Amino acid sequence: MYFGSFNVSLLEELSIGVLAIKFRPEHLVELRLPGSNIEQLWNGMQNLVNLRVIDLNGCKNLLTIPDLSRAINVKRLSVSYCKRLVQLPFMTHMKSLHCNLFASCSANLKKFPELPLHMTCLVLATTAIEELPETTKYLDQLVHLDLSFSQVKHLPSTIWSSLNKLAYLNMSGTRIQNLPSTILKSDALETIYLSYCPNITRFPNVPENIKYLYLANIPIEEVPSSAERLKNLHELRMTNCKRLKNFSASILDDIRNLSVRSGFCNLGSLTTLDVSESNIMEIPVSIKQLYNLYYLYLRDCKCLKSLIELPPLLLQLDAHGCTSLERVSITQQFRHTFCEDNVRFDKMRFANCFNLYRDAVDNILANALLKIHCMAKERAKGCYEGAIHHYLDIVVAWSKTSERFEYQSTNSSITIKLSPDCKSDRILGFAPCVVVDCDNNHENMDTRIFCKFRLKTKWGDYHNFESEWVSRMYNYGPKCFESNHMIIWFHGSMLQEDKHYEEASFEFYITDECCGNTLEYIKVEKCGVHVFYVDAERCTPGSAFKSSKIFSFK
Repeated sequence: MYFGSFNVSLLEELSIGVLAIKFRPEHLVELRLPGSNIEQLWNGMQNLVNLRVIDLNGCKNLLTIPDLSRAINVKRLSVSYCKRLVQLPFMTHMKSLHCNLFASCSANLKKFPELPLHMTCLVLATTAIEELPETTKYLDQLVHLDLSFSQVKHLPSTIWSSLNKLAYLNMSGTRIQNLPSTILKSDALETIYLSYCPNITRFPNVPENIKYLYLANIPIEEVPSSAERLKNLHELRMTNCKRLKNFSASILDDIRNLSVRSGFCNLGSLTTLDVSESNIMEIPVSIKQLYNLYYLYLRDCKCLKSLIELPPLLLQLDAHGCTSLERVSITQQFRHTFCEDNVRFDKMRFANCFNLYRDAVDNILANALLKIHCMAKERAKGCYEGAIHHYLDIVVAWSKTSERFEYQSTNSSITIKLSPDCKSDRILGFAPCVVVDCDNNHENMDTRIFCKFRLKTKWGDYHNFESEWVSRMYNYGPKCFESNHMIIWFHGSMLQEDKHYEEASFEFYITDECCGNTLEYIKVEKCGVHVFYVDAERCTPGSAFKSSKIFSFK
């Protein structure tokens, strides 16, 4: 039988200890044995000149890989999850192996492999490798290096000047104490992962050009003022850094002395800041000068008491579980920013924040309604290029509907009278608000809140619409809401051309997100609706939507 490329379905069922199938090795193009029980491939050297792919992922009994010195054209070598494999073969001769070496989760692999010098991507995560050899400096084409959750304790200081193309470094879960100071000269390095490194107790040495820095679950105590030099930093994630208590001597305090009017701000590129599950007690007011900060994550910061000033153009704020939070002040500005697919999510989450003052809740709602009005006004102009999807989602631990929602009911439905107008070119908008009793959601089930609404014209015609809020829109999985929560949402279906409507009726009900079954044990206790009108306008030539447009409110 001729095997130019092995039949995968046959080989995946192999349970023999040694590959005993007869084949002409010079004709072998692909060797795929994922998940087999094989211990050994073959004995001796084989003429594998046409071999391109070796897939041995999950071969838990594989002990060794035979001599591949004649396999000069291999493009992909995958040996991840080979638990008994202790060494990789000599590979410096593999001229086509550039970026497809995967050996992660091979727990007994101890020796750093001999690699072709043109390697660009190397993944050796969750292995027993203990050191990065000095010879790594000769891999001067390397772009991606992943040694996460390996046994590496120290990184050599002499290799980084040679790795001048390295853009991605993942050392998460290792025992290193810091990155060597020589790494500061690695100008191409943009992404560094150092999460779950128990020996890193101070802010690490990172190059000035770094864009993405991940420091979750490390015993760091503060972000030093020297970090202000990271002028290109886009994301800083420090989730579950329990020893982090404040920013009093950190990068944010130094911002106050910088000139924003001149466009100079050393952290002006920061778009995402995540200090969730830390013990910070306050966010300094200087954070308001981070004009490009769109995402701020403060989940389960149990000691946080106030958010006095926030970045004016913030898109998403997650303060879920900030049980000591009392005061919130949001600057009333709004800028249109959309992803490439014209999608935008505005989210403010204050779930399980039971100590919020009334004026804090009022400030949150005022900001939400201003965003809704601004969105409606721009949509009414018809100036968007292509279809746009703008979602607004507010969750607050509160048991009452706000008076800002002028039509209210003490149950899950409401009917309101509208004001028909002779004008035919205006848009009718609705912003719903519901109070939900979440105490009985013991399974923490993903839910949907449906809003079915019917509009009646002055001639007696009825038009039906619906909208929904989905709990799984929350990042990082569902979070349990305790007690009553007020939920507000808004998107395009809540803007309708006014066809002389004189009455609107709304009904709210809750279903499980999976099967769509109505839930009886999670109820809408109260509801409210804010009604508004926007004059429809035509977009004049040259006034097409600009992503940098900013709206301010007093």
